[in-house]
Amino acid sequence: MALIGSDFCIDKWVSHIIDQSPYQVPTGGTASTAEGFVPQGYISQVVAAAACLDAGKRLCTDAEWLRACRGPDGWTYPYGDDYVSEACNDYREVHPVIEVCGEDSSCWSNLNDPALNQLPDGLEPSGTRELCVSAEGVFDLV
Repeated sequence: MALIGSDFCIDKWVSHIIDQSPYQVPTGGTASTAEGFVPQGYISQVVAAAACLDAGKRLCTDAEWLRACRGPDGWTYPYGDDYVSEACNDYREVHPVIEVCGEDSSCWSNLNDPALNQLPDGLEPSGTRELCVSAEGVFDLV
């Protein structure tokens, strides 16, 4: 974990759910974090909160997430104020939800759809992008 200022700690790497494939609908379990694991992407807040609670943790508040991402200097990106193409896994021609659901807005709230995690060039193991790290050593916050 990384200490953010003197206020709170945050895991250094994106979470995955123990013994569950990130390419299937998560059904609960315990969140864990380690470098090199494919994260549980596009997971609902309800399932994510339960997995964190099972691990003795909680989800960050919006303010905590932004502080961890922006660092002590309030940067725009975890790595600084200027955008660096391909520093993070954050660029797609079409957002994955639009790619899977099209314009069907009723589909957009179904973040547990495993199709979102199976798109080409989607998920990467945590810590893959060396430049996508905050001043306090937290990876993949974008």
